[in-house]
Amino acid sequence: MPSAKDDPFKSDWPKYERPQPKPAKPGKPIDFFDEDFDNTRYEWDWLPSGVKHVKGVPGTPGALEIGANKGFQTIGAVGAAEVRLTVWRDMDEADVRKVGKDAKGYEIQFRYADPANYSALQIRGDGFYRIVRFSAGVPTTLVGDAEGGYLPIPRWNRDVLFDEVVVTFQGNNVSASFNGHKLLSTGKATDGAGKVGVKTSNGLKIAIEKFSITEVTAG
Repeated sequence: MPSAKDDPFKSDWPKYERPQPKPAKPGKPIDFFDEDFDNTRYEWDWLPSGVKHVKGVPGTPGALEIGANKGFQTIGAVGAAEVRLTVWRDMDEADVRKVGKDAKGYEIQFRYADPANYSALQIRGDGFYRIVRFSAGVPTTLVGDAEGGYLPIPRWNRDVLFDEVVVTFQGNNVSASFNGHKLLSTGKATDGAGKVGVKTSNGLKIAIEKFSITEVTAG
């Protein structure tokens, strides 16, 4: 009778374990974290002027409030990550009617080194987007129209109060989605690590009610 050692169906390969994201640690949000402002787990007392953490109360979630033409960047740098945000936009009917360069908007920054060197998904309040990279202050459009401008957001609904935004970057690849609809992706980004940030423009005020940065692993 053959032993288990001679069993042709027995495998000596080690059990495959799918890579797991690095667990987030409480305290200041250094690199990877998952923040639900209903029950704050991280410290936000380091935010710059114009950006503040508002604590939640029973029945009302907290948030990070970003004033008009303000922004911030996280403390730690990441090179490959998935960034998720739930964003409330403070816009009235007059704001909604503004289009093009006059439209209010915000951007999700990544691989941020300084104000002249970073990449971003830019969202306009009239339903358009693009993905850009700034190098020495000069923008290069990675995803946009033929002139380097903006593209329409798929199935844009101007009456939606909250934006669910996802940006994923790894190596030269950048992809994103907006309210569950995929945006065009690019494989022409520049690899590297940097901070993640959020910035408003043209007078827009926003509140971030959920914010997470998850490590993306190869494979």
